[in-house]
Amino acid sequence: MLALANLSFTNLPFSGGLSATPNGYLMFSIGAAMLYGLLLSSPPSPRRAIIKTLSIGILAVLAFYIGGPWALVLALIFSALGDAFLAYKGDKNFLGGLASFLVAHIFYVILFISQPTESLIFQTPRLVAIVAMLAFCGFMLFKLLPAVGSLKLPVLAYMSVITIMGVVAMGLDKPVAILGAVMFIASDAILATEKFLMGEDHPLRTLSSIAIWTLYYVGQLLIALAFLA
Repeated sequence: MLALANLSFTNLPFSGGLSATPNGYLMFSIGAAMLYGLLLSSPPSPRRAIIKTLSIGILAVLAFYIGGPWALVLALIFSALGDAFLAYKGDKNFLGGLASFLVAHIFYVILFISQPTESLIFQTPRLVAIVAMLAFCGFMLFKLLPAVGSLKLPVLAYMSVITIMGVVAMGLDKPVAILGAVMFIASDAILATEKFLMGEDHPLRTLSSIAIWTLYYVGQLLIALAFLA
């Protein structure tokens, strides 16, 4: 998680240094995320699930503590809930995680469209990015739907909502949040590829797990800081 190196102790996003409560929450969240990264190859366990859930859960506490947008707080809460489900294997846990993250993305959509800069979405570079995103999400659906079996409707619903989240993110006047949203989508794309298109013994599974967690956590962190710092 090298991207987190930019958050040095002398360049923290909230005033007051390490003694400030918001920076303390931030450091605990980053610490939990890095610790979970070390546990990626370990078998599911309550300790592993708690550490994973705390990574985003503490960001939700931070957003609530400093009076961040309510939609951001709820998006982070449901993301942490999704992490708790996905910390364990099985179709029921996968569906619980899928539903939790679907709700989280709905709150992100609400958060993004509440910003007064939607006209930016009509700038040519952003329109090009939107077309590329739609093409990518369409390609992912084309590859995934034949492989997901009875999960076609949940996967289609989730892909639709996360695509909308990515599109409305392009209207933000917050480049860091846009980057975070794109990283979140990339993480989900790799996760779906790993679950439905890779065999259990695929040689890239170790790298894909690292990429999924890094892109997911840093993406969520960037979105949160874009609206809080």
